[in-house]
Amino acid sequence: MADASTDPNGVATVNWVRHSKSPQVMLVMLARTASDDLDRFLSPMVYELTNNGAQVRFRRNDSNAWAGNQPTKFYWLALWK
Repeated sequence: MADASTDPNGVATVNWVRHSKSPQVMLVMLARTASDDLDRFLSPMVYELTNNGAQVRFRRNDSNAWAGNQPTKFYWLALWK
C-alpha cells in the first residue's frame, strides 16, 4: 500500500528495487480511508512504468481535472515475467 500525496500534476510515485526491465502490468486501486469521499471523486491510473518504479496519476471524477496536491492511499500490484 502507498500512502502518498500527489504532486501539482496529480502524480504519486511508487518505487521498487531496480529490475532489469519494467513490469508487464501494474494494477492500482484506492484504499479505504476514514473519509470515503476520496473513493467517490478520485480515479487512479498507471501513468508510467520503469524498471525503478511507477507513476500513478489521479483524476477527479467531479471535474475531470488532475487531482493535484491530494493526499491519497492506494494499493498497487506489479507483475514481472
